Amino acid sequence: MPGLPDLNTPRLKLRQWRADHVDALHALWIDAGVRRYLWDDEIISRERAAEVVEEALELIEAREIGMWSVYLGAEPEIIGFCGLREMHDREGFELLYAIMQDYWGQGLVVEASRAVLRDAFDRCGFESVTALADPPNLASFRVMEKLGMQFESEGIGDGLPARFYRIDAAQFALTLYTWDDARPGPSSADRTPRLLGSASDAVLRAMARAGCSGPR
Repeated sequence: MPGLPDLNTPRLKLRQWRADHVDALHALWIDAGVRRYLWDDEIISRERAAEVVEEALELIEAREIGMWSVYLGAEPEIIGFCGLREMHDREGFELLYAIMQDYWGQGLVVEASRAVLRDAFDRCGFESVTALADPPNLASFRVMEKLGMQFESEGIGDGLPARFYRIDAAQFALTLYTWDDARPGPSSADRTPRLLGSASDAVLRAMARAGCSGPR
């Protein structure tokens, strides 16, 4: 069966969306802080949430690209989501993310998004990924910048004004070293760059094409 791989980070587990995730995702999406920008403050119905999940499952089945639910360690509750969807107004794929308000300000969205971006470049072979947000959504822009994404343009996204950010495989490869210095875990002296092994061949090739040899 086609599907998305399980993704694990120092603090999080990312698991592919399933039909039985609808209730938890719906509760997340109608939260006042989350829906403000994700749904333009609309309180969507459970039926609409189920449609979104079904659309994502169809993309997963067809192309093995899509959305993950986010869990904190071994806890059973879904605290957020992160993943990719095809863009509506231009070619390419868009990074999407949201997390419950209780977990804001802890770097968890950045941590989840890095895992998704790495999968996009390593497994899926993407050349670039885009993210966008409403101009007032400063918190989302901070996430994009921490991911190493760069401002690309202003335009229309999903029918509304938006600012577009972008990152390519070579740029992402360079951010992995900085991320290892900042992530929770052993002291800096015990950390080693994670840009190693066959899982990172895609980003290494992208760096070579861009004329980058990596940090020294």
